[in-house]
Amino acid sequence: MTGRLIGKVALVTGGTKGIGLSCAQRFVEEGAKVVITGRHVDLGEAALATINAPEALSFMQQDTSDDQEWPQIIKAVQDKVGKLDILVNNAGICFLKILSIQLQQNGVKYSRSTWMGFSLALNMP
Repeated sequence: MTGRLIGKVALVTGGTKGIGLSCAQRFVEEGAKVVITGRHVDLGEAALATINAPEALSFMQQDTSDDQEWPQIIKAVQDKVGKLDILVNNAGICFLKILSIQLQQNGVKYSRSTWMGFSLALNMP
């Protein structure tokens, strides 16, 4: 690796598996300190074990659709590592589950789950 991210701090939402986990792993390989978030602590612990870089990687529990959690997560990252340079807003949801919720709740949950995390991330200082 080239060390392109040495001295950088990244927050990867949905970083416990899939694309988010791969992004976190690559960022660590490139020298970044990385905080991954997800809703499930057990998946967070498994992700930490998979990457196995305790000096560069940590996990914080977060539901990106909860607007009350965004300021807390940003502050926790800054308190833990000192700054935040990179945000990968990767957290996602299953479309089939959302479609059924949308049909049951007239679209309210669909809109919140799909767009809330993205819009809240954009409003952070």
